[in-house]
Amino acid sequence: MRLLDGEMDIVELVYKRAKTLECLLGRKMNVALRLKRREMYFFLYDDKSRNETLRVIRRFVRMPELNFSLGDAVSLSLQIENEKERTEEQ
Repeated sequence: MRLLDGEMDIVELVYKRAKTLECLLGRKMNVALRLKRREMYFFLYDDKSRNETLRVIRRFVRMPELNFSLGDAVSLSLQIENEKERTEEQ
């Protein structure tokens, strides 16, 4: 997916916020990000809150007021699982 300038600015801001939280909280923060045409869903979470983040993502699918599909949930869940595998390899 190709990002527009404004979208790139938002993505950079999300990652900067994650780094700020790392400094404030003293622990590594992970980012799961899903960009759609007019929406963006992102989750900042640490390793301890990984399972709760996955539960929240599953709940979002069942919320009709959100434009959040099963495909969005799968994409974000895979990002979280991939990050977990990378962390465990280190």
